[in-house]
Amino acid sequence: MSKLYLSPSNQTSNIGVGNYGNEAHRCNQIADIVERELKNNGIEIKRWNQKQLSFSQMIVESNNWKPDIHFSIHTNAGGGSGTEIFAYAPNTNSDKLAKIVNRDIASIMPFPNRGVKYSPKFDEVQKTIATANLIEIIFHDNLSNVNWFLENMELIGKTLTKSILEYLGIKYNHANPVEPTAPTSPTKSIDELAREVIDGKWANQPERQKRLEAAGYNFSAIQTRVNEILGYKPTSAETTYTVKKDDNLSSIAAKYNTTWQKLYEKNKTVIGSNPNLIYPGQVLKI
Repeated sequence: MSKLYLSPSNQTSNIGVGNYGNEAHRCNQIADIVERELKNNGIEIKRWNQKQLSFSQMIVESNNWKPDIHFSIHTNAGGGSGTEIFAYAPNTNSDKLAKIVNRDIASIMPFPNRGVKYSPKFDEVQKTIATANLIEIIFHDNLSNVNWFLENMELIGKTLTKSILEYLGIKYNHANPVEPTAPTSPTKSIDELAREVIDGKWANQPERQKRLEAAGYNFSAIQTRVNEILGYKPTSAETTYTVKKDDNLSSIAAKYNTTWQKLYEKNKTVIGSNPNLIYPGQVLKI
């Protein structure tokens, strides 16, 4: 019988946007699906008991158990989009498994495929004896990524199962295949929402941002429109900058001999809670 050590994230402090919650909770939910499906296909599973074992103890347990595969499940952050997976090195069994997983996960999601990568910083990939992968399924600070993830968790879990079984040379026996669901589109326009904000229907900050993002809306774009409707105009002595495609706070700050931190502090009401997420058309105070 083939054996797999399953290691979902334990990072409860990594909070995502919208209804994501924390990384550990969501990755353990995906692990629940993978564990169920692999067991149903005859794979023996050992899973990191996060209440009893530290991270380093978990790696020792995995190595002592000698599984065929060590598989770690995470989500990403930093303002990007899409999926990526880490393997031990090119042209290894780890690389072979990673390419199968990456191919299959990328095929079901409407976001960029960031590919297979090799990094010495992940102990679960570098210090485990088994064939090991660490997947970053989506970016939990990207609202469209999060909405798709929450609507397709069963599909994600079953797709990971299919990939692992293919690597092991086992045909996936599953009774209920799942089709991908497109990300939910917000139902109201930016203009409608901006006027509702002005009318007090979305509470005050910071509660307003939480409610709008939980409903799947772009808080920054809405707040920008609110400012426009209310007639915000910069003073004659005040410099502003209109965000363009591919801009980020660091690149803008460099143009004006300031820091991204100072720029963010001046524009929190426009940018929102994540300084890595700015959008073309936003007007920033310099």
